[in-house]
Amino acid sequence: MKRDKFIDNSKEIFSFVLKIINNKGAEYQTNEDVLSNFKSNASELNLTKYQIWSVYFTKHVKSIISKIKDNPENRLKILLKRDNLQF
Repeated sequence: MKRDKFIDNSKEIFSFVLKIINNKGAEYQTNEDVLSNFKSNASELNLTKYQIWSVYFTKHVKSIISKIKDNPENRLKILLKRDNLQF
């Protein structure tokens, strides 16, 4: 892939990610703190917000790996699923 095409693809993906963050992220956070979901779960479970993030992130990575193994030809579609990109 040539650099120009790579940059264009990257811009498209980043734009898509920003839309996800603006739309989906609002479901899990307050206006004052975009990390409120991680912090409140951490407090309730006596963990750090980073440990909470790690649990969510690992769940998504394992799901991606499993789906790609089942359907390797659709890996880009799987990776671009909105929940996966948000992490």
